[in-house]
Amino acid sequence: MEREGGVEAIGAYCGYRIRMSLGLSAAGPQARVWVRGSESEAEVEVDVPLKPSRDRTEAFDHGYAHAVLWIDAENKHLP
Repeated sequence: MEREGGVEAIGAYCGYRIRMSLGLSAAGPQARVWVRGSESEAEVEVDVPLKPSRDRTEAFDHGYAHAVLWIDAENKHLP
């Protein structure tokens, strides 16, 4: 979704809401990511390492992948 000042995307995984906001860096588009378990919980920003991205989709995919890793670690879903 286009917003004043940038592009945002909303997703979900295992009952968690994932919110991503796109910014620009020297490496190209970069996603900032926040995760929230329920409406009563505060959002937590997920640390997403910088990675060169060619376009918005690649940046959002990279951010979403790190959100999933964070959620799995929180829920002890890791093997």
